[in-house]
Amino acid sequence: MLTGKMMLRTALTSARKAVYSRVSYSAVSAKEVNPLTDTFGRFHNYLRISLTEKCNLRCTYCMPEEGVNLTPKAHLMSLSERKRLISIFASLGVQKLRFTGGEPTISNQLQELIQHAKSCNVHSIGITSNGIVLKDKLDPLIQAGLSSVNISLDTLSDTKFATITRRDKKNIFRVLSSVYAAVSKGIPVKINCVLMRGFNDNEIADFVNLTKAVNVDVRFIELMPFDGNSWKQQDFMSYIEAIDRLKEEHGIVLTKEFSKTDKTTKKQPTPSITSTTTTVCPSTTTSTDSNTSTTVSTIKHQYDPSDTTKWYRASPEHLGRVGFITSMSSNFCGTCNRLRVTADGQLKVCLFGMDGLDLLQCMRDGDSDDAIVSKLSGAVKQKKASLGGHTSASEIASHSASNRPMILIGG
Repeated sequence: MLTGKMMLRTALTSARKAVYSRVSYSAVSAKEVNPLTDTFGRFHNYLRISLTEKCNLRCTYCMPEEGVNLTPKAHLMSLSERKRLISIFASLGVQKLRFTGGEPTISNQLQELIQHAKSCNVHSIGITSNGIVLKDKLDPLIQAGLSSVNISLDTLSDTKFATITRRDKKNIFRVLSSVYAAVSKGIPVKINCVLMRGFNDNEIADFVNLTKAVNVDVRFIELMPFDGNSWKQQDFMSYIEAIDRLKEEHGIVLTKEFSKTDKTTKKQPTPSITSTTTTVCPSTTTSTDSNTSTTVSTIKHQYDPSDTTKWYRASPEHLGRVGFITSMSSNFCGTCNRLRVTADGQLKVCLFGMDGLDLLQCMRDGDSDDAIVSKLSGAVKQKKASLGGHTSASEIASHSASNRPMILIGG
C-alpha cells in the first residue's frame, strides 16, 4: 500500500515530467558552435548518466526510509536509446562520461555502454559505485574501457556501515575489497564520503590516514538536501570545520594542491582486512616481503578548473589526496561543466534545479539528432547561475520535495 509520502512523490514526479514536456526552448541550429554552452559561458563537456534506479543498499541520505516508487521498465531508457544519447553528446564535445545509479554495476547495460562510449572517443569513462559487487566485474569493465572508479564509503566502522546503509555490516568488507582490487589493477580510485555531524565526523582522520597506506583519493562531500533525506542544519559540517578539526584534534595539517606533478614510485603494502565491530582499516606497515607488496606509481593529476573538489595532501608520504566537495558552503557553480541524464531520460542541467528536458520523450516522438541537439542547447541555456536558482542550503532544503530523491537522480 502506498503511504501518503509515496503518493505525494508520485504526483510530484508526474508534475515534473509535465513541466519538462511543456517547456518551450528557443530553436538552436545543430550547426551552432558549442551548443552545450549556457548563457554564462560554461561549456558542458561532462555527462553523468544514471543506468538504474535500483540499488542493493539503502543509504539514508540517498534513499527515503519508506523507499521510492520505481519507474516502470517501459518508461526507462533502453540500451539503444542510451547509446544514441552518448553518440549525440560525444559529437557535441563531451569528453568525460560517468555512469551512475542507483547502482550501475547491477545494470546489464554497463559493459556495452562503456564500450560504446570508448568507440565514440570519449576520453574519460568512469562509474560511481557502492562497491558491493564491483570487484567481480572489474576485469571486463576495464577491458571495455573503464578508466576510473568512484566508490561510496561513509564510514570505516562495520556497525555504522550497517546503520547508514540499512544493510548487513559484513558488506563493508566487500566494498573495501573492491577498493583494493581497483587500486591493484591500476585504476584511479576515489572514495566518496558524505560528511555527517554526529555520525562520521570522528572518522575524518581515519580516512585521511587511509590515503597514506593506500593509493586512493578520499573526498569528503558536504551533506546536501534532497527529497526524502530529512536534511537538517545540525547534521551539516562544512569543509572548513573539518580541516580545522583535523589540525586541532589530530595535528594533521592539510596542504592545498592546485596542480599535481608527483612522479615518484613508492611501495604500497597489501592491505589486510580484519573483522571488527569498531573500525576497519588497512595495515599501514610496509612489508619487506615482495609477495605482499606492490609497486605503485603515484598518479599525475593536472589542475582542472572545472573540478568540483578542493584538493589537499596530508604529507608528501601520503600516496593519495584528500578532497572536499563543498557544494553547500562554497559552491563551484561558476565553473560547472556537468549535465545529468536520469534513468528515465530526464536531462538535469543542475543537481538542485527543476529546469530540464525529457530526452526519452524526444527520442520516442521521433525527433532527429539535429532536433534533439537544438532542444539540448535550449535546455542548457535555461541553466541558472548557481544552485538551480537557490541561494543557500536551507532554501534548497525547503524546496527539496520539488526535486527528486538522490536515488532517482543519479550520484
